[in-house]
Amino acid sequence: GEPNFEAGPPGDAMEYLRRVRYEASRLPQVVVSKIDQKKIKKQTVYMRAPPPAATCPPECLPTQEWEDKTASEFVDLRQAFVRSRLRFEEGKSGPWCSSSSVTALPANGDKQAWGRFCLGYDEEGWRKLLERKQKLMRQILENDDDDKPKLNDERKQVTQKRPEGQQPLLQILVRMDHIATCTALKSVVVRLKRKILTAEDECKDDIDATKKPSKSLTRQAGIWVYTLLAMLEKPIDAEMSSCLRTLYRVCAAVRAESKENEEYLARANLLLTLIAKVFNQKVTSTG
Repeated sequence: GEPNFEAGPPGDAMEYLRRVRYEASRLPQVVVSKIDQKKIKKQTVYMRAPPPAATCPPECLPTQEWEDKTASEFVDLRQAFVRSRLRFEEGKSGPWCSSSSVTALPANGDKQAWGRFCLGYDEEGWRKLLERKQKLMRQILENDDDDKPKLNDERKQVTQKRPEGQQPLLQILVRMDHIATCTALKSVVVRLKRKILTAEDECKDDIDATKKPSKSLTRQAGIWVYTLLAMLEKPIDAEMSSCLRTLYRVCAAVRAESKENEEYLARANLLLTLIAKVFNQKVTSTG
């Protein structure tokens, strides 16, 4: 029957559940809210769907057996790197002890510095560096002898910068934490996206193959992307998920243009397989 609500609060759990069931039984199955249409004036923001990945001929696709083997070997590499990092943090000897000099790493949040560290200077960055060098040379010639040693030291630092980027040696990698890894990977992906995806339409009618944007996925870029993916910790957050999907579109665009270039085709297929199989960030293709 009906609970006695006038008796005060329920005395035990069974009485409480009895009252809840009674109140629930009196509620209608369907409830329609009354919306004041006058208050709904602003249209919701339209969000464009993300672009699909480029398609390629069937002969450019790897076999399922190759994909499974590649993903398995990559997972083993990730585990080996974790063991090496633990040995480094415990102060044990390893390949990181073979060099007496320690390469300075960029700050964790400096994306431009990490981009130059991994891939070297792009055209704009290299132009600014040369302008800085020429300015220092003029200052050395124009200033007094007291200022020349300081200017010479600065000129040497500018001259010694590596335009082609560093190699991903283990002595460098073990000192990169998760934040540095994510920053470096994002900076590399942004550089590749700017060179490949944004330039794709401009180069469709270019008969000179050396000017194709797919050439931007160089061996240096491929090595760094592969290495950073091996260092990337899981699970990944939403921002890194978006970064990997952008990288997938970049590699898909390279594969679509590299039918007659086995080097770039193999590089693109390798990275596409890792993004899809290991990190589950495959992007649907057109068509």
